[in-house]
Amino acid sequence: MAGRYFQLDAALGAKDAEDEAFLAPVHEVFEYEDVQFDNAFWQPSPYKGKPTPELEAKWQELWYYGSFDLPDSYLPALNKSADGVGGDAWARTASGSLLAGLEVFHNLHCLNLVRQYVHRDEYDYSSDPAFHGDAELVRAHVDHCIEALRIRLQCASDVTPFLHTSGSKGNQPDFNSQHRCPKYDRIIDWAKKRQIMVETTGAKGGHGHHGK
Repeated sequence: MAGRYFQLDAALGAKDAEDEAFLAPVHEVFEYEDVQFDNAFWQPSPYKGKPTPELEAKWQELWYYGSFDLPDSYLPALNKSADGVGGDAWARTASGSLLAGLEVFHNLHCLNLVRQYVHRDEYDYSSDPAFHGDAELVRAHVDHCIEALRIRLQCASDVTPFLHTSGSKGNQPDFNSQHRCPKYDRIIDWAKKRQIMVETTGAKGGHGHHGK
């Protein structure tokens, strides 16, 4: 059980009661819906395109939420020692609880950073802490994010089959596949209600130097 991460059943999206219990206290937010992905190659999306202030705001709404209190009783489920790691103790909130964040927000931060890095010559990101520092540091951050996303995608391996159409342009993949997904707005609502601001904790949030 220790060290496991919640994931949908790869093909069917079925819930695993053991994994759901492992995710407590976050498991309470999970409500599922059947979703037909809308992901054709040229399909418009509010998250695609060249950067604009509106596009940047849409991406920030996906992930920019603060950390939350987590009781020490969850350390064994996370496969973590009460002593901390590498000689450093765990950060604490004002209440004395563990300072915790959700992986989904870090992963979306990472995807957003890769997107921003691609467009870094087309938009002014100088106010974003992720772009502070020299070029080597920024690139190291991007590399970290690429690796974080690789690890997560392999861990969550989605083996849902996708089909192909056959027409004048030959065989074309149809990425509008069917999935069962947790309602993301429920997760955001959960995070908003429990987020702890820097002013309260005296520490940075769950995204470290690039977080709230």
